[in-house]
Amino acid sequence: MIENFSHSSLYCISFDGVVMSGIVEECLKMAYLFHQSGFLIHLDLGLDIKARKPGFGRDYTEQDRSMLPEWVQLCRLPDLHSLPNYNRDFILSLIDRVVKADPGKPDDKILQTMRGLQATICQLLLNTWERCNVRHILVENGTLPENLVYTLALRDAIEIYGDRHQLGKYVIWRDHDLMWYYVKDRYGSPPYLNIPRPFYSDHIYFVVTNSWVYEQAIKWAPNAGIRVLPFFHTFDRTAPSDLQERFRSVWAIPTSAYLISRCSRIVPEKRIDRDIQLLAGLHQRLVAKGSQCLPYLFVTGLQEEEPDVARE
Repeated sequence: MIENFSHSSLYCISFDGVVMSGIVEECLKMAYLFHQSGFLIHLDLGLDIKARKPGFGRDYTEQDRSMLPEWVQLCRLPDLHSLPNYNRDFILSLIDRVVKADPGKPDDKILQTMRGLQATICQLLLNTWERCNVRHILVENGTLPENLVYTLALRDAIEIYGDRHQLGKYVIWRDHDLMWYYVKDRYGSPPYLNIPRPFYSDHIYFVVTNSWVYEQAIKWAPNAGIRVLPFFHTFDRTAPSDLQERFRSVWAIPTSAYLISRCSRIVPEKRIDRDIQLLAGLHQRLVAKGSQCLPYLFVTGLQEEEPDVARE
């Protein structure tokens, strides 16, 4: 049960680095429950986190804001990119020189730089949460070592802030993807000894999205108390949000239509052909039943892979 805190905040951090994605959509579903209970909603889209994405380091735009519900306040840590060494090259270098390094053979120089940044980012997070009166935090996909220094700083800040305000378990840390979903050896090899694993915490619920991921995750981090939190869907067609109405109007989608949306990179690996097959099957069934509510498929996303990903 979510208590009503009219002046408190839910702080959401997406490690996805884009405004339109399945991860952001799931984040907003959860955030809406807090919004209904009187929480202010702050959302960091991860434009300062996901160094592989083309938008890394760019400013938020009015278009970004227009694509989100009006009850969401976009936020980010101040002056992050002015920190010495906090740049795309350094963040990506951590994957090869720390995450994929032989256990017991760390690169001392890069570790020293990383620890300095880790402490600074931790303090920036703490300052931001104090200013926003944060009482709950939702982290999306933070375990993948795409930005190791940010992940470690975030974990430190969560423990410090939780102890400081005696918040108990106030964080949901949800992993949509883990290493076994990805290109072979992108993050090294099992058992991924250099990747920070979920751990038992007085302040964090570590969750995954389905039973298959759960089975893999508890083998990797057996003492973390990982739980399954499935995606949930709402089908209330009687009171569509202003955002839904604007969206359908812009794209000429009838209000009576069933809408399937796919926010993803438009690349072969995402198998959008399956969505088209699903659409065709649904269309045939609905027509056969004489339904006037026909399905629409909306697909959006980058049409090219990032160059460094494509080379893998």
